[in-house]
Order: sequence, then C-alpha cells, then structure tokens
Amino acid sequence: MGIQINGTNDTISAVDGSLDIQGLNTPNGFIVTNKTTTQRDALTSVSNGTIIYNTTNKRVEVYDGSTWVGVERGGYIEATGGLISEYDSAGTKYRAHIFQSSGEFRVHNTSPVYNTVDVLLVGGGGGGGAQHGGGGGGGGMKEFPSYRINPGVYKVIVGAGGAGGMGVPAPANPVAIPGEPSSFGNDLRVSGGGAGGKYGDSGGQPGGSGGGGGSDEDNNANPGGSGNIAGYSPVEGYAGGLGRYAGGGGGGAGGNGSDVSPISPYGIADGGNGGNGSPSSYTGTSVVYAGGGGGGTHSPSAPNFATGPLGGSGGGGRGGKGSGGPDTPGAMGNNPPDGPSAG
Repeated sequence: MGIQINGTNDTISAVDGSLDIQGLNTPNGFIVTNKTTTQRDALTSVSNGTIIYNTTNKRVEVYDGSTWVGVERGGYIEATGGLISEYDSAGTKYRAHIFQSSGEFRVHNTSPVYNTVDVLLVGGGGGGGAQHGGGGGGGGMKEFPSYRINPGVYKVIVGAGGAGGMGVPAPANPVAIPGEPSSFGNDLRVSGGGAGGKYGDSGGQPGGSGGGGGSDEDNNANPGGSGNIAGYSPVEGYAGGLGRYAGGGGGGAGGNGSDVSPISPYGIADGGNGGNGSPSSYTGTSVVYAGGGGGGTHSPSAPNFATGPLGGSGGGGRGGKGSGGPDTPGAMGNNPPDGPSAG
C-alpha cells in the first residue's frame, strides 16, 4: 500500500512496531494536518494521540482524550513539593504546588525556555485584640510573576496566624500576637498581619495589613495599624480601621478595615468590618486570600447582643460579641487556608 508525497509514490514501512518515514521522499520535511482553532474544535470522534498543527496558536497539538495539549518547545520544568494540582488553560497544562505548611520546593530540571514560576505568598493573619478590641490584620499577600528558578531546593515558610488577646476572665494574654511572615527561597517574602489593639487607648499594630484600633471607654479614636510595611508596589495589604467605643476592623489585602463611628459613651457600638482580601488565580481557580478580621462589638448592657462584625472576604474572622462578661469569640471565616503556592 502506497501514499503519494511530492508527486512520488512511496511506501510506509513498519520497523520494530514503529512507523518509519525516514526513507520517504520528503526533502522539505513532513507536514501534519493544519487546522485553525475553530476547525480543530469542530472535529468529532477524535482518537487519542491525534496530532495537528494549530495555525491559530502556531504550535503542534496532541489530543489526550479530553483536550488538545500544546507540544511546547524547549523542554519543561520538573519539580516536587507541596500539594500538586494540575489544570488546563487555553490548551496548555499547568501544575500548581500548594503549601499549607512549611516545606521544600525541589526543582529537578529546567530548560532554556522554561525556567520561571509564578509565586503567590500569603502571610499569617494577626490576632484580634482583647475585650472588644480591634480585628486582626490579614497577612500580607503578594504575587511574584515569572520568578527565575534553577535546579535546587527552595525552602518554603508558611507563616502562622497570631493568637488573639484575652482580657476577661483571665488576663493571661492581654496583648494579641501578630501573624508570622511567609517566604519562598532566599528572595521572596511577605509580612504577617498586624495584631488588633486591645481595650483602652491601644492602636492596632502595623503589618502586611494593619490591625484594627482598640476600643476606648471615653470614645476617643485609636488608630488602626498601617499596612504594606514591606513597601511593595502594588501593596501587600491595607490599614486597619479606627477604634472608638468598639474595635476597628482589621485591614485586608484588598482594602482598609472599617472605622467605628463616634457614639455616646456606654451605648452599644458595633465593631468595624474587616477589610476584604484579594483574589489570585495562580492555583487555576480564582480564590480570595488575606481578609481582615472584624472588630469586637461593645455591648455593656446587652450580653451577646450581636453576631459580631463581618470579617473581610478571604478568611477574615467575625469580630467578638458580648458585654462586660467573658470575651465571646465570633465565628471563624470559612475560606481556604492561607499559604504560599508556586505554579
């Protein structure tokens, strides 16, 4: 059985179970079927392993049984570490390495063409202040696109969240603890979130996002902590809100924490809402990270008055609720845990 190439009848032969085309009269090369993306997507009953040249994307593509995968030039990156998740975008497969605890990103192989990764870092969130204190600031969040890598080991540190303050009934931890920084290798780092201020003339701490200002018995303003202490552009986070008779909201990676408005002393005051987090698609799906915590509500004459101010989108917890009795924690945020990823 023969085929015609360049006007000459040649025979395709099988050698050791493989197709031998070296002997064919093809001085200008061997051409696979050309298709535009529209023509490719209109194909039906496509067999696994079908090869085309996509004239729209200008690359060879192979059908893997579910999608068309580009055959890229210049090799690939081989790496291990973290929770590995693969996803497809515009016919190209990507692999994300997601770390929710500290570990190592091991690069086994790179190439002259493929030698960069996109890195997302999220620091640990700050703790909320004691006794209707300020909300904790979200951990700093930053994308580092096209970071150059070489074969070797990159240490990944996932910053822990800070503990909240506790003033009643036992003042064992009156001051909240800031979140810890996260880092990738020796070069990339983001700050932990600032802790919220506690009751009584206490401002929020600075951090990746700042903690909310604490409450004040005389309704004076306690400032929120500043965000973006690393000085990044774009910023890694925003400032916490002003506290007055209740705690200000903690700042988030996507916006400031809310201020508390002045009220008459000894009234009921809601804390400020936490600042929203910021989205990233580095894991293949858009996820919001690093929301700020809500400030604590002050309700001296109505125990458990409210559910507590809202935490910012992206993991920010609700503010505490309660009266002059023991501190009552609010509900936790239900977004995925913060942590670095490399993809």
